[in-house]
Amino acid sequence: MCLAVSFTVIVVEIKFNIELALDLHWIFTIYNSPR
Repeated sequence: MCLAVSFTVIVVEIKFNIELALDLHWIFTIYNSPR
């Protein structure tokens, strides 16, 4: 039970980190694009 909960939390954190990294990547790309 505890192991399953820990695994779920890890998966959610990884998913959140990937989405955050992609958002930052796009913000960085758009910000640096020539106007």
